[in-house]
Amino acid sequence: MKIFELIESIARERCVEKEDVKRIIESILKQFAVEKYGKPDLIQVELSLNGSFEAFIERKVVANDEEFFGMSKISIDKAILRDRNAKVGSFVRETLPLQIGKVEIDKLFSMLKDKLNDLQKEREYYNFEGKVGTILVGYVKTADLREAVLSFPEGEGVLKKHDMLPQDSLRPGTYVKVYLKDLRKSKGNQILLSRTHENFLKELLKAEVPEIQDGDVEIKAVARDPGSLSKIAVHASKMTTMPPVKACIGPHGSRIQSVSEELLGEKISIIEWNEDIKTFISNALAPATVLKISENKNSRKFNVVLSNDQFSKAMGRGGQNVSLAKRLCKVTAIKLLTQEQESDLYKEKLSKTVEKFVSCLNIEEMMAHVLASNGLFTIDDLISCDLSKISEIDGFDEDLAAALQERAKEALEEEKVKVSENLKEAGYANTLFEVEGLTLAHVEHLIEAGVCEKNELAILDSGELKAIFNNNDDLYITFDEADFIIASARGINKRSHA
Repeated sequence: MKIFELIESIARERCVEKEDVKRIIESILKQFAVEKYGKPDLIQVELSLNGSFEAFIERKVVANDEEFFGMSKISIDKAILRDRNAKVGSFVRETLPLQIGKVEIDKLFSMLKDKLNDLQKEREYYNFEGKVGTILVGYVKTADLREAVLSFPEGEGVLKKHDMLPQDSLRPGTYVKVYLKDLRKSKGNQILLSRTHENFLKELLKAEVPEIQDGDVEIKAVARDPGSLSKIAVHASKMTTMPPVKACIGPHGSRIQSVSEELLGEKISIIEWNEDIKTFISNALAPATVLKISENKNSRKFNVVLSNDQFSKAMGRGGQNVSLAKRLCKVTAIKLLTQEQESDLYKEKLSKTVEKFVSCLNIEEMMAHVLASNGLFTIDDLISCDLSKISEIDGFDEDLAAALQERAKEALEEEKVKVSENLKEAGYANTLFEVEGLTLAHVEHLIEAGVCEKNELAILDSGELKAIFNNNDDLYITFDEADFIIASARGINKRSHA
């Protein structure tokens, strides 16, 4: 077989251009020449279609009196011996002897295979680059227990086991819809596909619902348990009165049924999005009916109260329904409570608060109960609360509110003194109270967690500090608050840099 026939054959088999194959072969031959002669910047190789090749250096013709010639230059006297038409400023080609034996040919074909693989991967990457985030229909080329390789006009992609639906049974020779989730410029498979990605469901629904394509209905959030149950939150634009849930379900459920069939029976719940997070959570917990929702101190942790007969509906099998609702609404936690459980928790919190107020503030149990019933559960709550709000409580006036607040400040200082003395007895410096953003309750909780000094707090990151308070709703802090506290412990004034 002649060299040009071989190049054409390789090009057809690999779906690349003939010039690319020729260029790669020339680059390998140049590598052989460089290994023998050095000078990688000067050596060139040309491959002829008859199978011959030439390794050479083009040398610039210079005057005889130039001091240094080097490999890149040649004197006019020597140049004329090679080319009688040579003149100063022109170039002459100097051929380098290069023999290619069986060992070099074997090496050449091995290197050619590797470089063609790299070229194919690069071509595939750019062919697919504009299609990330879209649905493709692929031909199943191979499939085993770990992955399936799918073929497309643009190249090949891989569908890993964890990206397949549990019910998927892919067979070579069949076609399947997939979501192009990622491209990676690395050795191995670059085209990563998925049938479990949340956006796969989103794109499938978009293809079935013209109102989504037109912008009349917007998909706000998606949460999936692939192959089992999914929740999609949708919202109608201000320009339409179209009920968004009805539009997505379609006449007689035809649209949502079509999507469910593509996902091999995955159940899909369409719920209406709402900017009010409590209303959104209530919608997301469908089919359950919610009685009340409360948030724990802006912590994005919510207590949801339900009647006994609705509790199991909200929970779902194995907690699936509430778990998907939490992910859909992007909240930290959703805690389901029956009315009895809520009542017990409130009574417990009320009892602890009354006991604390009576002992620290030296007030009657009835007064402590009234304060707690009006949302004041800690000494810090009393101190930070506006005097006018306390005085508005039945049985209180401004003088009593001021006296109560003053007593709370004294009690707080007494508590700080006790904590400081305990730290000193344990051999620690009393430095935590120097940190801005920490309440007494925070300091006590840090000490319980083994963080007893400012320098120990300073070496934590925001996530570590936040995790210390995660299980205590009353002490919840945001990442921004954690960042500020740690900056203060490190001696950085975050407010001055704001």
